[in-house]
Amino acid sequence: MDHLEKVEKLRAKANITYEEAKAVLEEAGGDLLDAMILLEKRGKIPSPENNTSKNTEAPKEEPIIGEVTGKKSFYGHKSAAQNDGWYTFKNWVKSLFARGNRNSLQIKRRDEVLAAMPVTVFVAALFFAFWVTVPLLVIGLFCGCSYSFVGPDLERENINKAWDKASEMAEAIKKDIKREMDRDNDSNNSDTEK
Repeated sequence: MDHLEKVEKLRAKANITYEEAKAVLEEAGGDLLDAMILLEKRGKIPSPENNTSKNTEAPKEEPIIGEVTGKKSFYGHKSAAQNDGWYTFKNWVKSLFARGNRNSLQIKRRDEVLAAMPVTVFVAALFFAFWVTVPLLVIGLFCGCSYSFVGPDLERENINKAWDKASEMAEAIKKDIKREMDRDNDSNNSDTEK
C-alpha cells in the first residue's frame, strides 16, 4: 500500500484532513497501525471499548492486533498474513489462471474454426504432455491447420505473427517435398520408358 492510500484510509477512519493524516502517518514512521493508535490516543478515533458500548451487539470474536489470520483486523487494515509473499503469489496465480481462461487458442483450417481451447489447458498440455502436444501441433501445420490466440489479453499481432510464420514455413516445406517427389516421379517415369 503506498503512502497516499494510507493517508486516504486514515482520513476515512478518523474523519481528519489530509494534512493531519499525513502528519500522523509520518509521526508513526509510515505504519498505518501505529498511526491509528496515535489517533485513538488523541481522541480522533473512538477506542474499541467506547465503540462497543454504542453498539447493541458486541462482535463475536474480537481480533487480536498483530494476529496472523489472513482477515482484516478490527481497524480495517490487512493482517500480516495478507502482506507476506505467499498471499501475493496466490493472487498472482489466480489472476494468471483467470487470464488463461479468458483467452483461447483457436485451431483453424481453411478459415473455419475446428477447435478452441483455453490457454490454461494449452499450457498444461505443453507442460505435462510436451512430447505429444508439440508433434500434434506440427502435424496440424502440415495438414493445413493454422493457430491463433484470441481473447482480450492475447489477441495481439506479434503473438499471432509467430503462428502465421510457422504456418507459412510448413506450407513451404510441403511444397518443396511435393516438388521433389514430382521430380523423382518424373525421372522414374522417364527411366521406365527407355
